[in-house]
Amino acid sequence: MRFKTTHSPPGDTLVHCGDVLTALYFLSRGSIEILKDDIVVAILGKNDIFGELIHLYAKPGKANADVRALSYCDLHTIQREE
Repeated sequence: MRFKTTHSPPGDTLVHCGDVLTALYFLSRGSIEILKDDIVVAILGKNDIFGELIHLYAKPGKANADVRALSYCDLHTIQREE
């Protein structure tokens, strides 16, 4: 298993509701918001995780919320294929 590092600017939508989830994301810097029907349901920060729990499910699931960067973010991801 290897981490891939990505960067996102403020306002960038990382996951759209209904997207097939293929990765587990670790937020190492910055903050993001989780939105359901344009209502903020959570704000995540450093050391929080989101995405598909790839080790628990054989098939990829679908996102049930949008995920958007609130600030500049550094993310580490583990892809399902790896």
